[in-house]
Amino acid sequence: MFKKIYGKWSKIHIALRGAILIAVSVILALLIELFFNIRELNNDYVRNIPTEEITAVNMHCDTDGAYVFDGDDSGSLEFDFEGYAGLLVVEYDKEETYFSQNIDIEYINAYGKKESESISDMAPLWLKRSSHNIRKNTSHITLSFDHDASLRIKNITIDSRPYFNIHRVMLFALGFTALLILILLRHIIAKKVEVGFAITALAAGLAIIVTLPLVRVGFDEETHFRNSYLLSIASQTRNDDEIWEMLNASEANHPLRYTDTAKEYHEFLEYLNNNCNYYGTEDVEHYTVTPRHTSSISTFAYVFMALAINIARAFKLGFGWIYIIARLANLLVYVTVMYFAIRILRKGKILMALIGLLPTTIFTASTISYDPVVTSFIMLGMSYVINNMIYDDCNGRWWQFALAACAMGYGCLAKAVYAPLMLMALFIPKSHFRDDRTRRIVKGGFISAMILLILTFILPLLIGRSGGDPRGGDTSNAGQLQMVLSHPVSYAGLLLKSIWSKLVYYTIGSEAVDIMAYLGAGKAVFAIDALLVFTMFTHSDDDKRLSAGRKCGVVFILFATTALIWTALYLAFTPVGVASGIAGVQGRYFIPLLFPLFMLVPAEKITAHFNRQWYNLFILMMEGAILFWEIYRQILTVCSF
Repeated sequence: MFKKIYGKWSKIHIALRGAILIAVSVILALLIELFFNIRELNNDYVRNIPTEEITAVNMHCDTDGAYVFDGDDSGSLEFDFEGYAGLLVVEYDKEETYFSQNIDIEYINAYGKKESESISDMAPLWLKRSSHNIRKNTSHITLSFDHDASLRIKNITIDSRPYFNIHRVMLFALGFTALLILILLRHIIAKKVEVGFAITALAAGLAIIVTLPLVRVGFDEETHFRNSYLLSIASQTRNDDEIWEMLNASEANHPLRYTDTAKEYHEFLEYLNNNCNYYGTEDVEHYTVTPRHTSSISTFAYVFMALAINIARAFKLGFGWIYIIARLANLLVYVTVMYFAIRILRKGKILMALIGLLPTTIFTASTISYDPVVTSFIMLGMSYVINNMIYDDCNGRWWQFALAACAMGYGCLAKAVYAPLMLMALFIPKSHFRDDRTRRIVKGGFISAMILLILTFILPLLIGRSGGDPRGGDTSNAGQLQMVLSHPVSYAGLLLKSIWSKLVYYTIGSEAVDIMAYLGAGKAVFAIDALLVFTMFTHSDDDKRLSAGRKCGVVFILFATTALIWTALYLAFTPVGVASGIAGVQGRYFIPLLFPLFMLVPAEKITAHFNRQWYNLFILMMEGAILFWEIYRQILTVCSF
């Protein structure tokens, strides 16, 4: 019976099977959403808490029935509520700053005993209603507020109606779709790992985008969004104050004051779409923003996001959708470039795919950042170089190497600290070139490109035009460089000590592989590291390896790049004259180094002759499961539940 069913299934066209699997995934996601609403189906009601049932401490009702503060102390509102409480909704009037409250809940647990829970809830600046998921059988609720004369609590509601959470449905639908299509295409993925990578990365990235708050929760997201947005402006444009708030590190765009329920998400999206006016009308307050933020070559890394924003602006989409589309454009560029990087690579495809699917990597690719452009283009160029380092039958033409150099160079434009990676081309054996002329052109070209990139980093320091990052304190690139040059031995000791103490943490620790910026580090670092180690020793199915001499050369290049990363942060982010440590270094900076690093580890004689169909499927499914679990735990339940 099973064989008959399987035989009929295999005859169905692969596109039709894919459509069926997507439909199955959506149905499963809807069933899970129904499960999440079971208690709401049995408790379908909305109840406004009347004034006479509320006990106010240091607050009183005004003539409109709103609660305001009596004095300078904090105030609270408390009331009994016996029964199931789904969503706590607080309506308020608030001016000029965000709204914050502490919620103390007394509830009945599964054993019929009373317990208590204290939580903090914040809402974005421009909302007039805060909602928080309680989802417990409560007995008493207390709301506490810091004193603020501008805060008026207008209404308190318990909303226990079923709610269709599109974010949750899409997360599960995308997860099931990726899983089932990977299984469906396992024969293809056995030879084309890049297909499996693209499926997993797109599904996980889209899940992040649809659940992520519309504020700067990604790494330096406000800076990258501002630069991309201003680059998209063709001429001087008059923008309103709300847009300027969203383009900067402002109270309205605060990474720790994001929407924490699906309802708040959609209310904030609606506000951005309706009130952030970029068309230049005169019915709101305006000021002029200077377009085309082209003060550095890092601008080239924003081209793709700026183009996407331009397209969104051309269709006059709401500002909230522009934010989402910029994130989506980044993801598509990253997945596309990494797809070709893995496709070009002849050895270590699954290892590169795994590094490209790390939670940190996919999270960054799904936010507004130039890091995905940097990582993916460096990987693209590196694939071709490593091919020629290992295999003697590549015999690439000079223009192929030129394309590889251009890819790596483009990736390094935003972060010239990665420029030493281009020296890996020097370790391509002489016999692997078509002729001596090609060898000289290629190696000379890579050296020249590296020097030019390094100069873009060094020259601003030498002429004293480059200032430090004010977030680091009393910083100055030029001033710190003078300190380094005046005390080279002391700085060398500081540099080596910093690298020795933190390198492992920044390469395989949670800071590198499983962190989602302001949303914090995940809990799956050990599972990720175990998968990385397993893949590192088992990915090779032939005996082709880098020679010992070339491994030493690559180690030197990786060390030089690492030292340059630390030095860049010492110059830009560490207060002048500080000798106790180097500030600002983050694990994500070392992701482009992971692939060549892990390629060095396996010994010459270690090969693994697994069935590639099931081996590749296993690696991708395990990493996909980790990814979606972390998205669910770190983003959905915190921001869009």
